[in-house]
Amino acid sequence: MKKTGRKLVAFLTMFIILVTTFSQPALAKEWNLKTSIDVNKLWEVKFSKPLDERTMIADNIYVLDGKKKHATTLELAGDGSILQVSPDTPYEVGKSYMLMITRDVKSTDGKALTESVEFPFQITGHIQDIYSTSNSIVTTITVKASRDVNRVTVGSEEMRYEGKNIHKLPLIGAKPGSTVTITAYDVDNKRLDRISYKLGSTN
Repeated sequence: MKKTGRKLVAFLTMFIILVTTFSQPALAKEWNLKTSIDVNKLWEVKFSKPLDERTMIADNIYVLDGKKKHATTLELAGDGSILQVSPDTPYEVGKSYMLMITRDVKSTDGKALTESVEFPFQITGHIQDIYSTSNSIVTTITVKASRDVNRVTVGSEEMRYEGKNIHKLPLIGAKPGSTVTITAYDVDNKRLDRISYKLGSTN
């Protein structure tokens, strides 16, 4: 367990909390792509019950860098229901990673996860968050960018600036699961960042 002071820092610097539950088996759940400018990013995963520490091993919880594992440290916080995953060596800017949590992770009462977790993330300094919402006709992509981003495109289409570093674009006929390329530019039209994003992933 971490000391109280360090726990507080972790909560103040966390980017997202993923909520997972223990019950009947289900398919793997892929979360929405998240980004961070922190190469030593600590991710926190909130479970519905305290974890059995004996199941917190590298075979059950790990970060993939392509096909190989990026070494991490696993710790519990709070009442034991918050998992903290931090890199042993810094992540690389511009690279994409996947946090994997298998159904072999169990609660203290011996129950397995409802579903395994696949959580994609990318280390970047300019595109800070991406999510999408869809209906039968339109998929709307929302991007939060850093202050130095002047404009953002999805493929060849310009996103609409909404204020407060938020950019949006409705895509008609876009199919869930298809991949789009999101690019951020500065005021001189210099490319700052580029990310591939899969539409329809769960937030």
